Amino acid sequence: MKQKALRIIRNLAAHPNFMIRPLLCSLVLFPICLFSQVLNFKQDKAVKKIIAHQFGEDLANGLNLSGGRLNFQVLDQDTLFNPSGFNYVFQLKADSLIRLDHSIFHGANNQRFLFCYNHTLFALGGYGLFTTNNNLLSFNLKLKEWCFVDCKGEVPPFILGSAYKNGKFVYSFNNVRAGNNVKADLLDSNAYRLDLETKEWQRVTSGFLKKHPPTKVGSYNARDYLVLVYNVSTVIIEVNSDKFIQINNEDFGFGYSNALKKIDGNCLYFEPYNQFQKEPTELNIDKIWQKNLARIQRINWEVQVEKNTVTQQLILLITAFSLILGLYFLFQLKKQKRLLANASLADANELIDSPLITKALYENDKDIQQQLAKRLLDASKTELTIEEIDDLLEISHLIGDSRKLRRHRILKTFPDGAISRNKSNIDRRSFTYTLDKELIEKWLNEGLTNFV
Repeated sequence: MKQKALRIIRNLAAHPNFMIRPLLCSLVLFPICLFSQVLNFKQDKAVKKIIAHQFGEDLANGLNLSGGRLNFQVLDQDTLFNPSGFNYVFQLKADSLIRLDHSIFHGANNQRFLFCYNHTLFALGGYGLFTTNNNLLSFNLKLKEWCFVDCKGEVPPFILGSAYKNGKFVYSFNNVRAGNNVKADLLDSNAYRLDLETKEWQRVTSGFLKKHPPTKVGSYNARDYLVLVYNVSTVIIEVNSDKFIQINNEDFGFGYSNALKKIDGNCLYFEPYNQFQKEPTELNIDKIWQKNLARIQRINWEVQVEKNTVTQQLILLITAFSLILGLYFLFQLKKQKRLLANASLADANELIDSPLITKALYENDKDIQQQLAKRLLDASKTELTIEEIDDLLEISHLIGDSRKLRRHRILKTFPDGAISRNKSNIDRRSFTYTLDKELIEKWLNEGLTNFV
């Protein structure tokens, strides 16, 4: 807006009518100068009266309402004022103000970052009620209330530090979580970027952060600049260009311990450095920036990628592959042992199922054959599956070919037609066994005369 106005002024300066130039220039400059970021006496008194009515005069009178962009925002054609730590929203009109909000709850977002985007007023982070929050709030002009905005991505765990908006991005760093005088404050060593279109957070890094690692600093939002006051030096970031310069505090007669008195546009005023200095220390950021053009550097924000991410993923992949490979070999080893055990059992069964032993078994002890015959006669049905016939023959403990061979040899000892094998009607790949109980009973009563 400022650059556009300067272009208009230069065009007006070249106007052929020399006498109309001052009038036209004044008309252009008038709306620009309305936004001074400082309440006048009447407005200041009115705001403090509203706060005093709810929280008492001592609190209201102790407030500094001249925090620059911390309190003032231009929304479309309106200048809005929001005192830090409160949910009051006022529209400034000439020397008066209009309250826009219907808020009752206050005190949970001290030192939040205030900004406008897409015709909406936002408040980010802040401290209150013993908690440093990471909330993004938007002011709904229709509801006249603050509303929570849901964000995704790598949301900062807490937001209370330095922040500025450039285009559709908000950058947040130097964030500190208050320990409430019970434990030490916690500093977040990361920097973050919020995409205001998608509401997604990302961790970012830059050469600027390598030179100025996140720390607890004095952070002030002027109209066009973010001013970071360290112990020895001060960094000034021009928010619309992502550029910065660094100056020495001693050259300007102030330091980190100097309390901010007020911010007016791009001018910062600090309490006197010592008792002998009567006037506040003024930092005219525009002048300082112009005098240090040769020292300007670019921040160059980049989405942060962990150095060890690729290595960690590779290690994870190798570990997973090794685990799968190990499990495979373990499975194969167990399978091999099982096959060896089965082979040994099959060899033993083969020895037991040899024709000589089978013949000796049944010829020398007809009681076994009688028991088998009685077991078949006691069966509840005459058509049996393979599993059922094996249970009756007591060979279910055998496996594979050993069981098949034993079944065949036992059934051969019964008379022809006593036990017949047929294709299953349900599954043609399997067999069923049909018992002729009359033949089996007759054979049993005749004393197993057909026993071979």
